[in-house]
Amino acid sequence: MEIPFISLIFQGIPEMIAFSILILTINNDLKEWKKGILVGIFFAVALFFIRKLPISYGIHTLLITFLAVIVFKNFFDFNIFVLIKSILLGEVLIFIGEMISFAFLSKVLGYNISELVDNHVLWVVSGWPQIFLLLFVSYLFRNTKKRVKYNVK
Repeated sequence: MEIPFISLIFQGIPEMIAFSILILTINNDLKEWKKGILVGIFFAVALFFIRKLPISYGIHTLLITFLAVIVFKNFFDFNIFVLIKSILLGEVLIFIGEMISFAFLSKVLGYNISELVDNHVLWVVSGWPQIFLLLFVSYLFRNTKKRVKYNVK
């Protein structure tokens, strides 16, 4: 499914920045948050173009996962196993956030998925819960590590 440009600006970029912040937090490297923001913007733009390719649904997720591993390993030199776990956790959280959003909009407000896809404003707004979820989990990871001196590496 192709992403509209407005979704890239108001959902894709913030979501991928939150995704990058989560990965930095899990890998104990929030001091590099500025670089993480740039990586998040890069991921959003890369995903925007990957979604334009004529490939089967789900392949774009595999491509962006592979790209994330390469970029984070090269830019930040994280432990590869912790890095892969943090990327997969981020993707699962995005999926959970999407399911919560779609369930809320369909059950409570009466919208179906095709109405969401056709209405760019609703589509963008439906993407915000996963952004908040990624940031909230990042916050929990950071504060839990501070209190119990937990190290994932």
